[in-house]
Amino acid sequence: MEMNFSHWMALESAMQGGDVPRRRFTKATLRRVWAFARPHKRELLAFLVLSVIGAVLTVATPVLAYSGLVMTEVLFYPLLVTAAWAGATAIARPTRGSQILLLVAFVAVCATRIQAIVLVPALVTAALLDA
Repeated sequence: MEMNFSHWMALESAMQGGDVPRRRFTKATLRRVWAFARPHKRELLAFLVLSVIGAVLTVATPVLAYSGLVMTEVLFYPLLVTAAWAGATAIARPTRGSQILLLVAFVAVCATRIQAIVLVPALVTAALLDA
């Protein structure tokens, strides 16, 4: 494929050329544009609002993705401590209630962050050392 920049150079010279005088819009031209746009005010306003919302969401998406990770941290630490406490209770007093509490806490903490799966080998090791 050949790289031909002559078209781009022609466009640039046309845009920056001094041989075409730049004129301001006259009031008559602005009145004609407004007369055309007046019946379409609602559609134009909806287009502008949706364009701004789309631009804001485009810029905010990376920030929102990171905030999801940060927000799980706030929930993860208390749930991790609760699951560790429930594990210690289930090992010290192995009743049906303490084991159900451990299961519920473990599911909750794993639903928050999958890194909590590390509790499985920790609880198995603790149970083997206690036996």
